[in-house]
Amino acid sequence: MRTTHSMGKPDYVEIDGVRYTRRLVRLAASQVGDGGGPLTQAHVEALWAATQSTNTPVTTREQLTLDMLVVKHGVADASVAEWLEQRRVVSAEAVEEAVETVDQPQVRHLMGSLPPCSAVRW
Repeated sequence: MRTTHSMGKPDYVEIDGVRYTRRLVRLAASQVGDGGGPLTQAHVEALWAATQSTNTPVTTREQLTLDMLVVKHGVADASVAEWLEQRRVVSAEAVEEAVETVDQPQVRHLMGSLPPCSAVRW
């Protein structure tokens, strides 16, 4: 787990009890707006590059964040989804397990309203 902070803020943002990678959420919001979308090839390439900028492997939290952003915004076309799937490092199962370890009713409710990560077609 990374514990770095930027300007006194933690490296994550908590949404409905789930911690997501702050820099990825902010980058997506700056690209497509908070409720905008869908994610284009240029958007997902920038998001992927941001995961690589730390010179460490993609973390489960980063993968969870990417999954959430795809669900929230959607992707422009199948080629964007395929590009992301080819780069997936953390399995959908590992992401689902990480979410399941959070024992909060609102998180379970939120995740119940979204398709499971394994059902999201990158």
